[in-house]
Amino acid sequence: MESESVAGKKTGRRSKPPQSDRASRGARPDDPKAPTSPRARVARRAGLSSTPSPSQKRLRPAPLRRRGERRGRWARALPLVAVGMVALGVLGGLAVVPARTWWSQRAEMAEAREQLQTMQAEVAELQAELELLRTPLEIERRAKQDYGMVLPNEESYVIVDP
Repeated sequence: MESESVAGKKTGRRSKPPQSDRASRGARPDDPKAPTSPRARVARRAGLSSTPSPSQKRLRPAPLRRRGERRGRWARALPLVAVGMVALGVLGGLAVVPARTWWSQRAEMAEAREQLQTMQAEVAELQAELELLRTPLEIERRAKQDYGMVLPNEESYVIVDP
């Protein structure tokens, strides 16, 4: 079809067919040149009416999707979303046990640090006492106080309370 010209210029639009041709194109169902669906053509060849009865409409199965026909955006994304959710669930489930273990070990570590500090303080006190006990003056003091011993030139007196 050629483009219509308006005042000598081409508009780039295609001209419309005359109204009489358009009206007759889909108006008569018995016209062999009328545009029809593949189902209507099969029904016409079989001698059936191209317009199904109400009972036939209810029993007609849903049209099958042809190979390569595009699905909706959500229908394509749904399997990916489902797989992603399952993967996240599995990873989350696997992370629960180590997280619990980590949390309990953290509390145990804090308690062990406190015990370590108290034991280190006790060890430092015992080492200081050991160094003191190794001196001759402390040995003499302990011998006199704990065991009642005296040097050879000394006398010992014991006072008894009445």
